Amino acid sequence: MAHTHTQTVFVHLASFSQVTVTITLHYQKHCVIKCSLSVCSILASLNLPAAIEDLSGGGGVPQSVLDKAAVVRQNGGSAGLTQLINDLPVLLQRNKEILDEA
Repeated sequence: MAHTHTQTVFVHLASFSQVTVTITLHYQKHCVIKCSLSVCSILASLNLPAAIEDLSGGGGVPQSVLDKAAVVRQNGGSAGLTQLINDLPVLLQRNKEILDEA
């Protein structure tokens, strides 16, 4: 009778192990899907891959990149960008004040 009890325990352990593996696989699948959606969202916010232009034609830098670089140069270049970044904390504080007044 002890032999039958031992077999029953092993059957239940095997069943439990199988359920555990199944749950783990479902969880991992959920994580992969969640990460994939997150990556897609980030790419979309960066307008990628649509923003990447084909350079296989050997034409050099895409015209859209040259146009964007010209706009940056017209607006102060890297110094202008640095100033905009440095202004962010002041603008954030002002936005908070406006929201607090509302």
